[in-house]
Order: sequence, then C-alpha cells, then structure tokens
Amino acid sequence: MQRYLAQLRSISRHGTPKYEISNAIGGKYYDYRIIAAHDYDKERGDFFGPCTDEEDFNNILRTPALPDGFDSTGHNIMFTHSDINMRNVLMHNGRISGIADRENSGWFSDY
Repeated sequence: MQRYLAQLRSISRHGTPKYEISNAIGGKYYDYRIIAAHDYDKERGDFFGPCTDEEDFNNILRTPALPDGFDSTGHNIMFTHSDINMRNVLMHNGRISGIADRENSGWFSDY
C-alpha cells in the first residue's frame, strides 16, 4: 500500500498552476473535513476552492469549532487521493490490484 500511495504522491504537476490547492484538473474540490464543519450553501454546493495558496486553504478549514491549528504554511503540495480507506482498495488473490474512488483526488498539503 505504501508503494501505491508513494506513486500517487509522486505525480508531478506541469506548468505553473493558477491555483495551488485544487481538484485533479485545477477546479473546486470536495473535502470531508470542510463539509462537516460548514453549513450547506445552495450556490456553492458541496465543493470548495480552488485556493490560490495554503493560507487560503487554511482559512476555509478554520471554523468556530476548530479556530486554531490551521495556521502553518510551507507544506509541499502534492497529488493526494483524499479518500483512501479499505473499501477503495481493490484486491485480487490477496494482492492490491487497484485503488478506486478518486473523485476527491487533487493537489493538497502533504499532511
């Protein structure tokens, strides 16, 4: 599993993106941490961003329930699955054969 995750995180981004934190194609992203902490907005739907930088992303993560802890910046931004769990890991004959459910994938802080 570690090898598969390392491969995902090693995907490089080409060019200079307009938004540092985004979904896989540079647009809005879905993040369970944010959805759980914010009221639903009919115009926005369930998606946030994209964010110009990590500070912008941290401002979205910060909520009245979690006002602190999202101040650090300078993390590496890398490609992340964002929903890795056992129901998304495909197995065949006791070996990993694939990773599914990538709609939450995107470019996020390395933590």
